[in-house]
Amino acid sequence: MIGQRLEQLMQRIGISHSTAHLRFGDGWKLQPRALDAGPGWEDRLAVRDDGLVQESGRVRIYLAGQAASAEQRAKVDRAARREYHVLQGINHRGIVQAAQIREHQGGPAILFRHRESDLRLDAYLDAYGGRLTPAVRLDLVRQLAEAVRYAHHRSLYHRALAARSVYVSAREDGSEPVLRIADWQTAARDFETTLHRSLGDTPLDAGLIAETAQVYLAPETDQEFADPGDLDVFGLGSLAYLLLTGRPPADRRSALLERLQGDGGLHPYAVSDSISSALDALVFRATTADVRDRLASVDEFAAADGGPARHAHSGRSDGGGGGPGHRVGGAGRAVPQEPPVRGRRGLTAPAYTRRARFGACLPSSACHSALPAIHLHKTG
Repeated sequence: MIGQRLEQLMQRIGISHSTAHLRFGDGWKLQPRALDAGPGWEDRLAVRDDGLVQESGRVRIYLAGQAASAEQRAKVDRAARREYHVLQGINHRGIVQAAQIREHQGGPAILFRHRESDLRLDAYLDAYGGRLTPAVRLDLVRQLAEAVRYAHHRSLYHRALAARSVYVSAREDGSEPVLRIADWQTAARDFETTLHRSLGDTPLDAGLIAETAQVYLAPETDQEFADPGDLDVFGLGSLAYLLLTGRPPADRRSALLERLQGDGGLHPYAVSDSISSALDALVFRATTADVRDRLASVDEFAAADGGPARHAHSGRSDGGGGGPGHRVGGAGRAVPQEPPVRGRRGLTAPAYTRRARFGACLPSSACHSALPAIHLHKTG
């Protein structure tokens, strides 16, 4: 009898040990197969059923235990805590929600709201891109611009926007897509309190960025004190290029840099001449290689988004897409210069906050002088 009970106990212990990595928090069960993986982390779908309500989510596990050194383990742990803390207090449909953080068998883990049918932006475009109308594509650009603008007005900067850092929720047939920006472990944020300030002002660690994301990143990304707002403006422009043309800006990082060196920025009309000159100019000005010629803020991108919508795919009009050094706003007005708090103005200190820049732009109408006014709203 004692031997039988001992055997039963050992079986229970063995089963518990073998499935420990598939449990998270209070009743969440993780899928055995990883949903996605990146530098130092893996994602798993999760479900929770308490008999009354069934919930779904995505758990990101930071694999600190697999790091080769204590220094690397600390870096992975820090990335996890950064992603969780920078998202606290952020409430926008275009930005993922970090519901909780806990220690997992593999390392610190974060639970995000997520549906099993949600797809990465590149996977969504592969599956449904052929069905998207110009109006839907433009609306997706608007959604991204609104989400990034919301984040920037709360001193939150992603710094590594790419197709793989955006999730799409849609109907079964791919219609009515809604975007959410994810992968905030690369973020910078100006915290009001000192409790998490060291997490928010960390220089961008290239080791946290997946190789597939490199074709969307600004050329100055590898600079230690690259301005986070400039990085996000470029990322928004490169994702707009993807959404409007259906193609990434390049197939590898070196090809992107060569293209930027030759053309000065990204021209979507080079892929499709049905894209209007206004949209082409908007994407170009967001992705200029020289940050001095780049749109100064996401507010300017958002302000310009409505004018081009009136003739988004009506064919190119006179005026072209501008070129390197093109720094003129609507009606020939020069783009106003910002106060000297930005990394691109030659500062050598880590100026990660843009409070001086955005303080005068809330409400954001003061930042809209460079381009024709546009209202961001869901069409159709």
